[in-house]
Amino acid sequence: MAISNFLVYSYTDKLFTERQFTALGFNRASTNKTSGAAFWHNHNCIVLLKPDNFDGLSGLSFVTSEQIINRANAQYDDATGWFQFGDKLKFYLQTENTIKTVIKNEYETTPILDAVSTGVDRFGGVVLNLNQICDKEILSALEFKTMSSDRYLKYISQNNFSLYLDTYNKTQASTVYVDCYDIFKNIAMLSLDSTIQMKQYSDTFANFGNLTHKINGYNCTAIGNKDSYTIEKMVIDCPRNVNFILRQRSKKITINEHTLQKHYDVHTQTEL
Repeated sequence: MAISNFLVYSYTDKLFTERQFTALGFNRASTNKTSGAAFWHNHNCIVLLKPDNFDGLSGLSFVTSEQIINRANAQYDDATGWFQFGDKLKFYLQTENTIKTVIKNEYETTPILDAVSTGVDRFGGVVLNLNQICDKEILSALEFKTMSSDRYLKYISQNNFSLYLDTYNKTQASTVYVDCYDIFKNIAMLSLDSTIQMKQYSDTFANFGNLTHKINGYNCTAIGNKDSYTIEKMVIDCPRNVNFILRQRSKKITINEHTLQKHYDVHTQTEL
């Protein structure tokens, strides 16, 4: 079964994109020696930035076996050092034993990294339109756990990364969930940057114990109770054509459809 590794983001304007990821707390870690594709990270959140003719989320990477790479008929990509398959959204695959060799031989490590100030943990999942996956049957090769609802086809990786495909094709921007140890610290840090726009919610909450005043004070949305919850805040269109949802959770693993609807109400659609 596949393990989520990193996200791939394509850009048309290198400097603008790097400024956006820097504002989100990411730092460059290494750069491909020939193509210019670069790994950026914020703690355990890793994204590969690559030049292209559009701006947006363009791929997902998974660590898997050589057998699954062959079964998916994935082709080697010289620009990244990973095997890939797919059309609109590409899947980048590599074996765990090979990753260190690829990074060592094909990438140049950035010698000095600035301090990372935000406390994110990892990418928890993405929400995309179904039409971004031309052949969803090929996902079976990655041996995801599968679920579904009235609106979404759901694929869950071995390390609980969630891929939700919107069967209504009404998700206006790719949505990336970013798990945080302390969502409130992250919101406070991001609020210092005037270029970052965050979603405003109208709900108030009362049943989250000691977290209640923070949820309301930092204007988050949430569901659950003091023992089992997801607390969320959306960063709008940063990076370009992608919404980041900061999420602090306890005992809730997958993406919650109720809070997802809160992020994409009429008010948010107008802002986008």
